[in-house]
Amino acid sequence: MASHSKGNQHVSVYGDLKPTHWRYIKDVYDRRKAGGAKIRGRWRPAKSYPNGFWDKTTAKELVRYFVLELMEWDREATCQNLTTRVLRDNCLAGACKQLGNSTLAITDYCFPEWDIKPWELQTCPNAYWGNPENCVAACLWVAQQEGIAEDKEAFCQKFSARMLRDYGIGKIMTKLGGLYGVAKATFPEWNIRPWELNKIGKISEEMIIEAVTWMIDDKLGWSHEDVCENLTVRTFYENGIGNILNKGCGHSPIVALTIAYPGQYERSMLKYENPFKR
Repeated sequence: MASHSKGNQHVSVYGDLKPTHWRYIKDVYDRRKAGGAKIRGRWRPAKSYPNGFWDKTTAKELVRYFVLELMEWDREATCQNLTTRVLRDNCLAGACKQLGNSTLAITDYCFPEWDIKPWELQTCPNAYWGNPENCVAACLWVAQQEGIAEDKEAFCQKFSARMLRDYGIGKIMTKLGGLYGVAKATFPEWNIRPWELNKIGKISEEMIIEAVTWMIDDKLGWSHEDVCENLTVRTFYENGIGNILNKGCGHSPIVALTIAYPGQYERSMLKYENPFKR
């Protein structure tokens, strides 16, 4: 600890407060942040903290002091602005070291009352999204925030890529195979079909095959002759896969059939050759 002598008396630069006392901790930090302290009218630089100053308690108290009192950040502002770099730039490198040099670890330890999620932070590490369980947890949290985690119909109607991006977790679509992949992984018990999502996003060939074969083979139970005799654009809409036909097949039944049943159908086989007939 920095000190000076007055006659034979040893006087602490930081006064006579006990090291465990909050006033002492705050005083040391304020002087360190200011760059030093005045001693008998002369400025003496404080280039480092006293030996033994840092422990987890000190780190927590000073991070909270910096965030809540000096910066006056609320929960949202903390999520947007707090990083280990910000703390280091404000003379709190020691606090970072005590708390694992991780913004997430720091917020977990210093602000347990806020229950901050990793994806709410400005600096959520990319490696975090490498675990599919973390992606699912993030999507479930978003659904809970939107009030659609308990209602399949409401979820399918409202869930969208924009929703995920607005909450800062759009990258989970890349990790889980698109919007449908995210929905399927988050709520496997609902057995969501891609065409049930109102805002499905990009339509893959796999989705088209699944939707068309489900409609013709499972729901309608049509034979090859039935398809040729009865299939129209209206068929797709009446069975809930009009968005698949529209977005993935250019609104053309023969395109849908060619993808789902390669080599089995030609346009001339269909009674209603006009692809837009309803």
